[in-house]
Amino acid sequence: MTVAFIFLLFLLVGTAVPAFKTLLEGNLYLALFWYGSMAALLLFVLPRVGVRRRAAQRRGMRIYALTGAAIFLALRFVSAVFMKCLKGSPYDSSIGGMVRNVLLLLLPLIVREGVRAYGLGLSRKHIRHRTLSAVLLTLFFALLELNVQRALRLEGAENRFVFAAETVLPALARSALQTGLVLSGGMWPSVLYSGSIGIFERVFPFLPDLPWLANAAIGLCFPVFFLLFVRERFRAEEFGEQPEPQSSSLSWYAELLAAVIFYWFCVGVFPVYPTVILTGSMEPVIHPGDVVLVRKLREEQEIKALSEGTVISFRRGDISITHRILAVREDEAGNRTFITKGDNNPSADTEVVHPNDISGTVIRVVPRVGIPVLLLNSRRKVPTEIQQGLRTVTAIP
Repeated sequence: MTVAFIFLLFLLVGTAVPAFKTLLEGNLYLALFWYGSMAALLLFVLPRVGVRRRAAQRRGMRIYALTGAAIFLALRFVSAVFMKCLKGSPYDSSIGGMVRNVLLLLLPLIVREGVRAYGLGLSRKHIRHRTLSAVLLTLFFALLELNVQRALRLEGAENRFVFAAETVLPALARSALQTGLVLSGGMWPSVLYSGSIGIFERVFPFLPDLPWLANAAIGLCFPVFFLLFVRERFRAEEFGEQPEPQSSSLSWYAELLAAVIFYWFCVGVFPVYPTVILTGSMEPVIHPGDVVLVRKLREEQEIKALSEGTVISFRRGDISITHRILAVREDEAGNRTFITKGDNNPSADTEVVHPNDISGTVIRVVPRVGIPVLLLNSRRKVPTEIQQGLRTVTAIP
């Protein structure tokens, strides 16, 4: 059985080879043959080995898996709506195209989770190595999802960090969750969780196009929280303890809600959002590494109320700047523009700020909280005008 399992792993590695992966994705009949053969091998040739759970547990885990998938999709789509980061789907929206896309999603997913369940079932025969086997399988299936060629082509520490945060860590968290689902309820809860998310994304006409930091936060944090919930619910069988179902469920939902609220706060869903100062243009009021809280301006009257001395956050291209209003100009038609200057800069900014460029006003400074982000952006190129003190976020009046 072990030799057959290793053979299945080699077959899965073959599907991750870029040339063969492209071939499978481009030829539905070849994909049906390849994954159908692997499924037949699992079902009809190899001895039935799997993670045994009671029928009630399997049914419960399937419900949890569908619920978790719905929450994950809600997190991404609600964030995208508030951040105005929705874009058209790149998938074929015709009936035939959607059927093809769903089949190309489900075929490899069912086979992968079947192999995962088979491997975890084998590991239960060797109790001493059960945890190590689960960890190795989690790493293996996470690596299958990664684009190794893209990773090798990355240049610079910042690009590698972004790839690790947006792609590698979420893949590990997702694989760990799938392993937990299989251990708790068999392969089908894992298939339902990933399959529901994948199918929705392939048939819905709009998809989130979130910034990398938002993708990293959702992709890493939610699977970890959901995995903790799954393990808590089935701790009685795993560790011989009897959890309190109602209290553990409420605790998990409360923790998840707190995490969601904090995430939405960080990405700017609420009227006030945080931002990190990267340079010293506003010293001594605001220092690099400080976090400033910015209150959004949504009404025209709020723009008209801005006056000299107010510290505002505004955009110039893809750069967010926080400077103080030095002067307010108004033409004969009543249109306003603003002259800004960093407190630590020798002269005013060369370009005027228009109302549409303004994100909000700074209301509070939290010292030093953003130092990790400061270190990450230490090599970021900033326009010459802003280098004298500006950074990517906000300040206080």
